Amino acid sequence: MKRVVLIVLLMIPLALSAAEFSWDGMFRTRTGDYTEYHWYNVGAENPDTQTLSDYRMRLFTHIGFSDSLSAVWGIEVDGTWGDVDQNRDEINVKTKHLYMDFTPDFADMLSIRIGLQPYKDPFGSAIFDEDAVGLFLLPKFESFNLKAGWLQFHNQDISEDRDDNLFVLEGSKDFESFTLGAAFLYDMGYMDPNILPRAMHEMIMFFPFEFDNMWIGFFGKYHTDNLEAGGHFVYNSSKYAENFMITAEDTTGFFAYLYGKYNLSEKMNVKLHFGYTPGMDYASDDYTYFTAIKPQANLYGLEYFFYGPVFDKATMLNTYGDFFGQTVLALNINYSFLYLNAGMIKGNFDNYMTDEKEFGKEIDLGFNYPVTDGLTLSGVYALFMPGQFMEDFYGYKETAHEMAFKLEYKF
Repeated sequence: MKRVVLIVLLMIPLALSAAEFSWDGMFRTRTGDYTEYHWYNVGAENPDTQTLSDYRMRLFTHIGFSDSLSAVWGIEVDGTWGDVDQNRDEINVKTKHLYMDFTPDFADMLSIRIGLQPYKDPFGSAIFDEDAVGLFLLPKFESFNLKAGWLQFHNQDISEDRDDNLFVLEGSKDFESFTLGAAFLYDMGYMDPNILPRAMHEMIMFFPFEFDNMWIGFFGKYHTDNLEAGGHFVYNSSKYAENFMITAEDTTGFFAYLYGKYNLSEKMNVKLHFGYTPGMDYASDDYTYFTAIKPQANLYGLEYFFYGPVFDKATMLNTYGDFFGQTVLALNINYSFLYLNAGMIKGNFDNYMTDEKEFGKEIDLGFNYPVTDGLTLSGVYALFMPGQFMEDFYGYKETAHEMAFKLEYKF
């Protein structure tokens, strides 16, 4: 509570001089019963199940001081119903956003954003989608969009054992019926060896090491009245500094994604997705897999296997960074407030305990019903049917389930 009071006191001088105020935000509550979100649990005999109910509230205050100066302050309250720590404000209440936008007098076409701010990469959140402290330059051009900046992650943004600095350069151009863009991201920092990936070897514990991750790629979208198609390709390389205690193998990888969407009528549309990330060859020195910082994407629309629109606590596989790699084919059919999702997921690894690579298939039945202005009730019943890889690996392949509901109000 002391933290919230201090922030309010600091904001009073700004508020008194502010010209305009506006607010937006959201509140949600949801509950779900599901097989535990761990790929090593799904497929096992009598897998663990869990019932969870949680809540979240976000309130964003927009303060306009002048045409060239504004600020955003956002707070978030969340927790799990019945949790023993739900009344501790240092756990449940946090500053979500706290940043300022301003335009210098000497550069009318340049906007600068500084402070705790959101950043979402242009590759469907495949790399990073969170809040971090940093500085962004947002120049204004009539012909194209440009963004450049630096973020330093809080420990809780990534891991308690990792410290990162992310540098970003993005550009895109909008045409009459399509958009094209490219981006470069560079991540440098250090990591505790206790959380090294499998590509590391000859590892001695408790000695931090430095690393550099680089992503470069392009993205695009084409659209007409009834048709939309697009995708992206992003290449990744990771280099790890060696010292007298640790030898680490450099890695490379990529993430290719394509989609197509067709509107059959005002109420019905169909969307098809294809995604591919390579996997490791465990019998060679070829360390090829895609590395992400903190992916939060749900590109395929699937509720269970990836971060889903109803429940998004975790995934069964690290969506964009596992050593197995993935080939994903997914279909979304939407009719009014009802939807059907179906997907097939396969690994792309070689020489890992079994020749079978099928992770499994998923099918979702759900709805997003507008109860009233701003208020939406969502529900889904999802089934994940483990494939031959799960059966060979565990000896079982029991179907995993999820039944979840969410009530969300946006204002």
